[in-house]
Amino acid sequence: MRTFLALLLCASATWSASGMNSTSIVLDTADAAHAFDGIGGLSAGASSRLLWDYDEPQRSEVLDYLFKPNFGAALHICKVEIGGSGQSTDGDEVSFENERGKIDCSRGYENWLMLEAKKRNPEMITYGLSWATPAWVGDNSTGYFSDDGIKYHIDWLLCVRETVGIDVDYMGVWNERVPQPLDWIVQLRRAMDQAGFSATRIVAPDNKYVPKEMIAGIVNNATVRDALYATGTHYPCNEPYPEITEAGLA
Repeated sequence: MRTFLALLLCASATWSASGMNSTSIVLDTADAAHAFDGIGGLSAGASSRLLWDYDEPQRSEVLDYLFKPNFGAALHICKVEIGGSGQSTDGDEVSFENERGKIDCSRGYENWLMLEAKKRNPEMITYGLSWATPAWVGDNSTGYFSDDGIKYHIDWLLCVRETVGIDVDYMGVWNERVPQPLDWIVQLRRAMDQAGFSATRIVAPDNKYVPKEMIAGIVNNATVRDALYATGTHYPCNEPYPEITEAGLA
């Protein structure tokens, strides 16, 4: 189990008439505990909704600048919201399953965006995360962390596979909602394996910090460590939290 990192490494150099002093950064490929997963972009909260409606060729040009290797931003990771038909930041992203069992995988545009990213870079890493869910799943910890919550996420993975032919690389648990029950994460892992998504890795908690209780639960439970690929934090450089520092993860 590792900390999920998407970092931009910078080396500073000072030039003078007499020579150059520089700082070297060594990337050790043998150190699997601190692997560099890449630099990514997030499409969530309806913030990228207008891109879908752009005219061509402008739309394709923007997508090229985002995802084409060695060109523009050249992103490595495409992270998207799993639409839940609820206001999640700037607007509403529609759900593929507003009623239990009534699935329409053509709704929304995030599957399309992942496909466009993959077209430009077949090695693109994909990542799904829920902000909101329909009422049948539940919008609180009791309803969300349930069998229905697991079904909803499995159904989304199947939708992505069936509509655009992509097996999502990473699955988040719930955007910036803690605590996240570790036993539910284990159940989700088992359900994903049974549904044929053993290669899709789980990242949690996708929060501004990792609670001390969650860290302890991961460290002390091998079953949880096997289920959870990595911990994921938001804004770790801007907002260091005591919970992280005290655990020695800062």
